[in-house]
Amino acid sequence: MSKQLSRRDFLRIGAGSMGAAALAACAMPTTVEVPAAPVRPEIVQLEYAGVHAPSGLVGELKRELVVQFNEANPDLRLEYTWGAARTAGTLASEALMADIAAGIPPDLVDFEPASVPLWAENEALVDLSDRMSAANLTTDLFYKAVNDQNLWKGKWYAFLYSMDGRVLYYRKDLFREAGLDPDNPPTHIDEIGAAAEAMTKKTGERYESIGFIPWAFQGRWVYTWGFSWGAEFMNPETLELTVNHDQVVALWEWMRDWRDQYGGINVITSFTEAFGAQAQDPFIMGVVPMMINGNWMISNFRKYAPDLDYGASWIPYPREGGQEATWTSGWSWAIPVGTDYLDDSFRALSYLAERGNIQWYNLGRSNFSPYIEHGESPEFRENPAMSFFVDTLPFAGIMPPTPMSDMAWAGLSDAFDDLMHDKVDVKEALDALNVRLNEELQQYL
Repeated sequence: MSKQLSRRDFLRIGAGSMGAAALAACAMPTTVEVPAAPVRPEIVQLEYAGVHAPSGLVGELKRELVVQFNEANPDLRLEYTWGAARTAGTLASEALMADIAAGIPPDLVDFEPASVPLWAENEALVDLSDRMSAANLTTDLFYKAVNDQNLWKGKWYAFLYSMDGRVLYYRKDLFREAGLDPDNPPTHIDEIGAAAEAMTKKTGERYESIGFIPWAFQGRWVYTWGFSWGAEFMNPETLELTVNHDQVVALWEWMRDWRDQYGGINVITSFTEAFGAQAQDPFIMGVVPMMINGNWMISNFRKYAPDLDYGASWIPYPREGGQEATWTSGWSWAIPVGTDYLDDSFRALSYLAERGNIQWYNLGRSNFSPYIEHGESPEFRENPAMSFFVDTLPFAGIMPPTPMSDMAWAGLSDAFDDLMHDKVDVKEALDALNVRLNEELQQYL
């Protein structure tokens, strides 16, 4: 029996990230009325709601793709708009929820892949399975992480068009100064501990540099480290969440001990508050010689420090139970339920998803193509760090594909903050969160 999109459904979608109070202000109708299909005009107007500002580099790349699409499809007019696809700081979009509920959704949207299961369960996204197959966009073309993020219960609901990754960046020049081998970056957590100590400088009680801060930059998120540590966040058979996995507990206890070794959270926070951006980035300035961060930093280095002597390596892991791995995410395209011209909306998606367009777009923003064949493309391997990132993609984990991903993200973030300020016991906090997540999950099983 088909479900309708009720106000309660949307409140549940937003509960993990923005709260029911904010959504209630949208004054959405009780159910979505699905009108009869409109008569197709000579030129169909389509809206692509994106997440990147039109004036920025990524927005400019998208607008160029839109121009090319319009030139190749004179019976369609695709317009790139900005803002409706995302609510800042969350995995869900209040504006998009409201538009779907009102029956006036955009025709194509940028979408957080981790939110696909929840929105698919609430029938807010179009099942693209048959159309993907007809367009020869099959799972064997893409990295496993791509398929795992786009599919829910065996059906396609989104197309992941741009992938990212996380690695250990390290300053080769500062390794040499500290007597470390720049060709052998730390692989295990004991090794990064020794390297960090060798590159840490302190005057009195004030740090001039700290060799490494595990939770800084992209190290802040448990998924960044978790796959390297051998953590499992979900049972794929039962869909039960396991955010309290023993390796997650061990990871956070290790970070807590690191915090204490360097004087506590207040001391380290005082040091990090002075961090700048762009040319004043702490890695470029040399005050944090090692960091966990994403591929987008390569463009920053190229622009602001073209002669920077750096390398990229695996995220360090424990000698027992760890492995070479990373975490990938990115952005997907999805079609909301209720669009007037579904076939035309998919024409736009499939055009943008063509191999050449995907390669051009991702090269332009230093991200990675979801197509396996592009992994061997010389254009993605000109920079040694970019080449290393590409090599990590077959080993990339993703946020657990479950309707509880948004709630898990928010809960893990809050629990980590509480841990670092000694408000909770690590295992007790993770156990309690895991119970809460699995109780909420029952409504979808």
